[in-house]
Amino acid sequence: MTDQVAQVAVVGAGWWSGIVHLPAVVAHPGAELVAVCDADPERARTAAEMFGARRWTTNVEELPGMGVDCAVVATPHDAHQEPAGYLLEAGVDVLVEKPMTIHPRDAWDLVERATRSGARLHVGYPFLHSVQAGALRRLVRESGIGDPVLLDALLATAVEGFYRGDFSSQQASGAPFASRSATYSFTKRGGGQLLTQVTHAVALALWCLEDPVERVLGLSTGGGRSEVDDVDVVSARMDRGTLLAVSSTGTVHKNDARTERYTLFGTAGHALLDTVTSSLVVARPGRADETLATAADGPANAVRAPLAALVATRLFDAPVIVDGALGARVVEVLWAARTSAASGRAVRPTDWAQDPAADDTRTGAR
Repeated sequence: MTDQVAQVAVVGAGWWSGIVHLPAVVAHPGAELVAVCDADPERARTAAEMFGARRWTTNVEELPGMGVDCAVVATPHDAHQEPAGYLLEAGVDVLVEKPMTIHPRDAWDLVERATRSGARLHVGYPFLHSVQAGALRRLVRESGIGDPVLLDALLATAVEGFYRGDFSSQQASGAPFASRSATYSFTKRGGGQLLTQVTHAVALALWCLEDPVERVLGLSTGGGRSEVDDVDVVSARMDRGTLLAVSSTGTVHKNDARTERYTLFGTAGHALLDTVTSSLVVARPGRADETLATAADGPANAVRAPLAALVATRLFDAPVIVDGALGARVVEVLWAARTSAASGRAVRPTDWAQDPAADDTRTGAR
């Protein structure tokens, strides 16, 4: 298929689509924007006109008939499963935004649909496409710092306004569309820091360490500022004994002051990945610190890379970098953290299967 162009649709014409996905499709030499789909017909039409799509629709079921073979699903968190599932069953390769779904049963359902149809399922974790994250993963695989014992992550970001329905920062950035108030500020829509930001750290940990999570402890608070959580602590033990500690808040006063740092400690050294400065530094006994990657190698937050990977798998049968199985395992850990925060006890990520009808929107104590 190398002499063809991937026919791409974008489902969900919101803030992130407007500043990342739609421009990425238009700029990619191997992609053509066939259609924009959104529940709001005015937004779908406006986005199609703005980015030069041939068609627009409010019905995802029309997309395969338009010749679409790749699709980006960037709807709110609680609305990923239905459009992604339909498109996968129709044989369309899908990039679904993070987190893949809110509940693990829906995430594994998407994995099963992709397996049945043969369509490729990608999940939108841009950090995992970066040179920095790739170098960290190789370091682990090659035992460059010995056996991993602790991955400590701190994500302090400037998104707390979203949880209160304040999108002035989106509008000030020049984005063509702003999020709707319910997208981030309602628990049942999947709003809050855990699903919006902590998900990045969990994905990076599972991708680099490739070790199942045994159990999870979670703490969460909204601090009285919003309905959803804006401060979270997630601790986990992995099957081979590595501990994972993620601390995250959305309450930083501005984006330029954020902190996004991962430190992986091993028995023979440690590595520090700073995604704000896009640097990866390794410290080992008896050796000078070694810089494995810098901003010159590209940004650690490679926001357009997931779209490029979607197109590459379609045109060149390239491997899927962030697949549905990883996305579903992340959803399991996030589910376990929410359940732990509500119950005050440790939870196994696979416990959801024992009570699949349980409430999946709990965010813990306030």
